[in-house]
Amino acid sequence: MKTILLKLLPHALAVIVFIIVAQLFFSLENADYSVRQADIEHVMGMSKELVDYRFDSEGQEALWANNMFAGMPGYQTNVLYPSNLLKQIDQLMKFYQDPSTGTLFMCMLGFYIFCLCVRINPWLGIAAGIAFGLSTINVLYLGAGHTSKINAVAYMAPTLGGLLLAYRGKWILGAAVFALFFGLHIAATHLQMTYYLAFLLGAVALAEFIKLIVQKQITYALKTSAVLLIALFIGAAPNLGSLLTTYEYSKLTTRGKTDLTITAEGTVKDDADKEGLKPDYILQYNMSGREWMTSFIPNAKGGSSAYIKSDKKMLKTVPSNVREQVGDMNHYWGDQDSTAGAFYFGAFIMFIFFVALIFSKDNLKWPFIALTLLVIGLSAKELTGLNEFFIFDFPFYNKFRDHKMMLVLLQLMAPALAFIFIDGLLKSELSKNARKYLLIGTSAVLLIGIIICVVPKSTGDLLSSGDVAMFDQYETQYKDKADVLNQIDDMRVALMNVRGEIYKADGQRSLLLFLIAAAIVVVLVLRKAKWYIIVPIVTVVIAADMWTVSTRYMNEEKREGQYLHYVKAADKYFPYAPDACDMAILEKEKVGISDFEAQASALEEKYLSKVPYKNVKDKSKHAYASQFGALSLNSNYRVLLASRGTFSDATVPYFHKSIGGYHAAKLKRYQEMIDFYISNELTGISDAIQARDQQKVDSAMAVSKVLNMLNTKYIKYSAEAPPIENKNAMGNAWFVKDIQFVSSADDEMKNIAELDVNNAAIVHDEFKANARSASSMDSTAIASMTEYGTKNFKYAVSTPVEAPLIFSEVYYPAGWMCKIDNNEVPYFRANYALRGVMVPAGEHTVEWSFEPASYKKGVMFNWIGSFTLLALLFLVFGVNMKNAFSEIGKAEA
Repeated sequence: MKTILLKLLPHALAVIVFIIVAQLFFSLENADYSVRQADIEHVMGMSKELVDYRFDSEGQEALWANNMFAGMPGYQTNVLYPSNLLKQIDQLMKFYQDPSTGTLFMCMLGFYIFCLCVRINPWLGIAAGIAFGLSTINVLYLGAGHTSKINAVAYMAPTLGGLLLAYRGKWILGAAVFALFFGLHIAATHLQMTYYLAFLLGAVALAEFIKLIVQKQITYALKTSAVLLIALFIGAAPNLGSLLTTYEYSKLTTRGKTDLTITAEGTVKDDADKEGLKPDYILQYNMSGREWMTSFIPNAKGGSSAYIKSDKKMLKTVPSNVREQVGDMNHYWGDQDSTAGAFYFGAFIMFIFFVALIFSKDNLKWPFIALTLLVIGLSAKELTGLNEFFIFDFPFYNKFRDHKMMLVLLQLMAPALAFIFIDGLLKSELSKNARKYLLIGTSAVLLIGIIICVVPKSTGDLLSSGDVAMFDQYETQYKDKADVLNQIDDMRVALMNVRGEIYKADGQRSLLLFLIAAAIVVVLVLRKAKWYIIVPIVTVVIAADMWTVSTRYMNEEKREGQYLHYVKAADKYFPYAPDACDMAILEKEKVGISDFEAQASALEEKYLSKVPYKNVKDKSKHAYASQFGALSLNSNYRVLLASRGTFSDATVPYFHKSIGGYHAAKLKRYQEMIDFYISNELTGISDAIQARDQQKVDSAMAVSKVLNMLNTKYIKYSAEAPPIENKNAMGNAWFVKDIQFVSSADDEMKNIAELDVNNAAIVHDEFKANARSASSMDSTAIASMTEYGTKNFKYAVSTPVEAPLIFSEVYYPAGWMCKIDNNEVPYFRANYALRGVMVPAGEHTVEWSFEPASYKKGVMFNWIGSFTLLALLFLVFGVNMKNAFSEIGKAEA
């Protein structure tokens, strides 16, 4: 028993330490506060109707979100798959801690599990877990609300650990570990991180396979590879529901292929623009060339976007004649539009990593060298060479943007190889020559590090491309004014000098850590200290290093009595309060809902009983959320926010059904309608409102045919003023007489400009069998919505002749079903992005329902996959635990 307890001690202590670190880092989450996460607020806005439907229907999933972009699938917003049991395992492994705290804890624990898989001393593994967990990528993106992204990152290391464990001797146990953590990684639902993980797993698996072949272990190499491939499918199986719907959806989003060959400006699309994202959009958030060096000098490019005057110590170094102007310039001088902070992986860690890349004997260094060069190149902003190849020729690369996130691989590789190297030095005796070469190599790395730390231009110019453009503009503007030009030159010199000081201050910090790291290597090489002395020193140094930098970007700082990085829980879970305009719309629309107050009251009871909403102390929040929820679940009108932020806004979708919204993967056809028509119509309406000319406003709305087809009933232009009612909105459905068939998507789009939308519709030739013109049409043909149910719409219709009925609903071919008098009928796409159906003469009931087969199949596959994975884990882990305890028992005997 004593032996068992001693073996379990470091693991138990690791869990305790990681919990303490995570709880301390996000300490205010235990005091009725939550991390201020802008993206989570946006998610709350995007998913409000889906949550309301789930509460109202006692747990059913709506699957379709009508509250943004005129309707779209909710798969990537807030659709639950209870049949995926990995979600419960994820929460169990995090001990049901708050989201940010739990995810940070899992980052540390996951890396610790990796260390166990590669047989690193578990006491050293605690330091490794802290190093990985407190990397600023985790902190920055948790602070922004990208919890799913960091949750996916948390499971990368143990997935890699399972793969290495399998290839390095324990193929069954390794495959089980791989399956579990790969499944948990997929369950985090962040395909971009999975895409990057594929690079890592592929490169490492290839290197391990080659090593086994060289060692003439061909049978083991083939057997292990086959088992790992099976484990990959078993791990993915519980996630098949989300994978199936996401795959189906992705083909119809902005990441899929377009049918258009023209742009909104009238030019012909390049082949590269016909599928995936555009290169400039892909590279928009990438870094300047050498910005990756912030991984060991956090202020190598100035850190986060902020005014220099916010750094009072550095501002004092600026000459007084230009201090005010320079103070209003950016502390950050990289080429990202803005940044919340540096991607810092630790100066201590990165120094050991660079030494290990040269001297480590572990086979991992070869794929790590290749991947390090790759991710550094792909994180750069310039569209040249490597980036150009990957965007235009590498599979699926152009489906994602912000590829600087590929640096998560460096975030993982650096501590992985560094700690494998340290562990190796602790465990093995080096020959005299090996010691000599290692000491020389360490000195060389240190010398390079010293130069980088003391020379500010090591990471590039101290002016960003934006700064250069600004100064060039000033010089052109004031070219005839010598005194002004002198002032401009003083500003430029002062700006470069102060940034040099910013760089050197952090460079000195990193240099100190380089020296400590070099000293640790020397001590280990010369065998001058035992592991129980080295490990605590390494742990303390790493914890202090990572904590002090990470808390630059996530801390308990206050400004004007308010925390900068935390909000009250009430403001987190009910992020938006209705303004006067929202209330005015509510009062108008609820009149048509007969039992509105009863429905709102019933929904409020659900909010008061559900976690996390029930824990919010301000009960008025529940009341307004429930009122607008009842409104959303029983009405179908749309609101246009007359603002530049219409298509990046989550506030209107929180309260109403919006023309705009906030989502990175909109339906492609809707985005194209925005590009060709809606943006221009919005601009016309906004300009008319700003002119304060009601006649111009009426005229602008009258000619906004796409917005009118989308049933844009209200224009919200001010938080304090009632909305403008659009009398031209065409309602939920309308009959037309003529169908104009066209043979191309280009004609579908272009012909809308000349279309009489009240009397005709444009339909592609592919729907000729489903659509026909009416023989005649008169005013007695009517269609009115009688029931709205988020994913079920009912209409009472009457027409004297068979006629095409057009709906103000977005066309989506994968899941919508149309019935007339309970009989399913084919439907068609009208006016490029809407739905239409032929209605026979007479009075009928038309019903639309969203019933995607992919979701139903996915739920079934999830159950099968979940039970298969659990059975595998119980069997493998059970046998291994039994064998382990048996061996310990024999040893004690």
